[in-house]
Amino acid sequence: MKTIYLADDDEDDRMLIRDAIERVISDVHVIEVSDGEKLVQLITSRKNFDDPVLILMDMNMPRMNGLETIPLLKADVRAQHIPVLMMSTTSTDALVTRAYEAGINAYIVKPVTELEYTHLAQSIDVCFLHAYHGMTEPIAKPNLRDTSIVVIEDDLDNMVFVRSAIQQTMPEVEVIELGLEEQVLHFFRHELPTMQQKPHLVLLDLYFPTRNKGIELLTNIREALISQRLLAIPLIVFSYSDDPKDIQESYINKANGYMIKGSSKSKWESEFQNLHNFWWNTVWFPEKNDKQG
Repeated sequence: MKTIYLADDDEDDRMLIRDAIERVISDVHVIEVSDGEKLVQLITSRKNFDDPVLILMDMNMPRMNGLETIPLLKADVRAQHIPVLMMSTTSTDALVTRAYEAGINAYIVKPVTELEYTHLAQSIDVCFLHAYHGMTEPIAKPNLRDTSIVVIEDDLDNMVFVRSAIQQTMPEVEVIELGLEEQVLHFFRHELPTMQQKPHLVLLDLYFPTRNKGIELLTNIREALISQRLLAIPLIVFSYSDDPKDIQESYINKANGYMIKGSSKSKWESEFQNLHNFWWNTVWFPEKNDKQG
């Protein structure tokens, strides 16, 4: 059973989100609370954290709002591994920035239509519960010129799959390939600060070449992004491993998301289409808000 915690003081919003999740996601249990204080009490009192859980949390709640709740969750060893999606009806640059600085994984403007609620549930299932839904149609078609994805992968065969999948789903996107630890550290510490057009996403192979080295590299990259205030670049770990310990360790070390590598060409392409739909078209970052005015 997959458990999702839903924290929102608006009963109607909770109902719409829960209905969409239960309609789209199989074998799921939604636990509802109305404020951040109750959420923290509920989560930190649980003894078993083996389930692949997720927190969906409203920004504005009574007693303890989202920004006040996040630090308490991230400071508790029983909750550090749980990814947090923050929702709000507002999306000002300052608010979104504060949310990412507090430690959320993604910021989402609350859905309005039934189709948007369904898309949110599908995105959660694919991007955080690792379900396979096949190729989905893009929900938007942004201009991808002058955009790039950094792919950190030391397996040449896997890099071929990645390159092909990006070419099929995002043909205008440049792929920046990094296959050595020295290359990665030099890029993020010296090349990235001088780039006029920053990458739109970073993909890091967890086993680069070992799990421990991959986690160490994840920490170094996150520190570099924070020091340069590049909160608008999502850092996604990807791996063939579906071991809950690997997924949890990645979230503890501040990955925005975790992606399981496809086992076939079609699945690779599907994963990248869904990756594009969620991290480019659904999630909000400070830079996106600037473009929206």
